Amino acid sequence: MDYQHLLHLKETSSAIKLFRMDHFPLIASFFIEVFKHTNRQSIPQEELLEKLQNHLQASKQQDSNSRYTGKPSYYIDNWSQDGLLRKYYPNDSDEPEFELTPDTEKALVWLEELASPKEFVGTESRLLQIFALLRKIVYYAEESIEEKVTRLEQEKQDLEEQIKQLRNGQQTPKDPRQVKENYYELYANAKALLADFRQIEYNFRELNHSIREEQIRTNTSKGKVLDKVFAVQEKLWQSNQGKSFRSFWEWMMSQNKQEEFDTLLRTVHNLPEVKEISQDNFLLKLKVYLIEAGEKVNHSNHILFEQLRKFLDNKESVDNKRIKTLLQEIKQLALRCKKQTPNKDFIGLSERPKLSLHHNRPLWDPTEKHTVANEEIVEGDISKVDAFSLFTQFYVDPQEIEQKIHASLQQQQQISLKDILAKYPVEKGIVEVITYLNAASKNSKAQISSEKQEIVTIHNQHTGKEYQLQLPEVIFVR
Repeated sequence: MDYQHLLHLKETSSAIKLFRMDHFPLIASFFIEVFKHTNRQSIPQEELLEKLQNHLQASKQQDSNSRYTGKPSYYIDNWSQDGLLRKYYPNDSDEPEFELTPDTEKALVWLEELASPKEFVGTESRLLQIFALLRKIVYYAEESIEEKVTRLEQEKQDLEEQIKQLRNGQQTPKDPRQVKENYYELYANAKALLADFRQIEYNFRELNHSIREEQIRTNTSKGKVLDKVFAVQEKLWQSNQGKSFRSFWEWMMSQNKQEEFDTLLRTVHNLPEVKEISQDNFLLKLKVYLIEAGEKVNHSNHILFEQLRKFLDNKESVDNKRIKTLLQEIKQLALRCKKQTPNKDFIGLSERPKLSLHHNRPLWDPTEKHTVANEEIVEGDISKVDAFSLFTQFYVDPQEIEQKIHASLQQQQQISLKDILAKYPVEKGIVEVITYLNAASKNSKAQISSEKQEIVTIHNQHTGKEYQLQLPEVIFVR
C-alpha cells in the first residue's frame, strides 16, 4: 500500500469515514448494540427507528451535554447516504430494511477487538494452528502418492502412540489455560466468519449492478446480456470465493455434520473454564447464525438474478411496444398510398421469388403402430456367433491421459494441448482428443481460450490419411 493508494482509501472507504465523523460514538455504539450483540443480519425501518430513539434518550441521560438532537430518521438517512448502512426493500414487504455494509462490518470488528482486550494473547494456540495449516497445505500440494502415504502413516503412528498412553493410564494433566486460549481463538474466528458473509453478498450485488449498467449503456441484445449473466455467474461460482462458499454450504447442509457441530458446541459451552470467561451464548447459537447468514447470501443471489430477469423482460416489453408503433405507422402510410399507383416498377427482382404456402405442406400422418409378437425365446447356438468385433473395440483411459499431461508438466511450467499431442501422437482418433479437452475442463489450473484457435493434425494409422481439427487453445499449468 503506497501513498496514493492510502490517500484514495482515506477518501472512499466508509470504514475510515466512520472514524472521522463527529457522531462516531453514537453511530458505533448503536450499530454494535442492535446488530453485533444480537447477531442480526437486517432490521426493518420502524424497528430500527424505535431502537435509535431509545438509544438517543439513553445517551442524553448519560451525557447532559449530548449533541445528538436530531430525529432518528435524519440520522438513518445520513448513515445510508454515507455508505454505513444499506437500505433495500425485501420482495415480500413494502417496508424497507437496513443492514451493515462490508466496510462498516470491518470497522466494528476492529473496534470490538480494540475495546475488549483479551485476557491473554494465545501464542501457543496460534502456533499450533499455523503448524496444522502448514501440514495441510503441504499435504494437498504434494503430487507424489508415496509422500502422502508416508505422511499419513506418520500421523497414524502418532495417534496409535496417544491411544497406547491413554490405555496405560498416562494422561496429560488438564490445563485450563489451554482451554481458554483455544476458546478465544474459536470465538474470534466465528465472529470473523459471520462478518465475511456481508462481503460475499456485496460481491453478488456489484455483479448485478454492473450487468444492468452495461445493458443500459450499450443497449446490447437480450441474448448477449443473458450470455454474460450466465458466464459471470459461472465465473463467480468457480472462483476461489465461490467454491469455498459452496463447500461451506454443502458442509452445513449435512445432517451428520450438523449433529456433530451441535454436540461440540454444547460440550465446549459447558466446560467450566469456558463458563468462567464466556459472557454470552454466542457459541450455542453459532450454527443457527451460520445457516441464516448462508441462506441470506443464497436468497440475495436468487433475488438479484430474478430482478435482472424482470429488468430484461421490461426492456423487451418496451421494444415490443416500439415495434407495434412502427407497424401502425407503416399501415397508415400504406393507406395514404393506396390509390397512388407508381408509374414504374416498385421493386425490381432479378429472379422470380419462390413461394412456400402453408397449403403446400402435407397433412399430418399418424405414426404406424408396431405390434410385438409374443414368441417363445429359443436358446441360440454360440458357435455361430462372431465375437471378433467385441475384441476389436478400443477404450480411451482418462487416467492414461492424465499421466501424459502430468509427465509433460514435469519438465516445464506450462504446455499447450497442441504440444502434448505432438509429443504423444493421437492413436485412437477424435475420442482421444475429446478426452484431453474433458481433462482440461475439470482441471482448475488449465486455461481454455475460445477466442484463440489451434489446428491439430491427426494421423490415421490404418488408412494412412491425415485429418485436421480446429480446437480452442488449451494451456495446462503445473
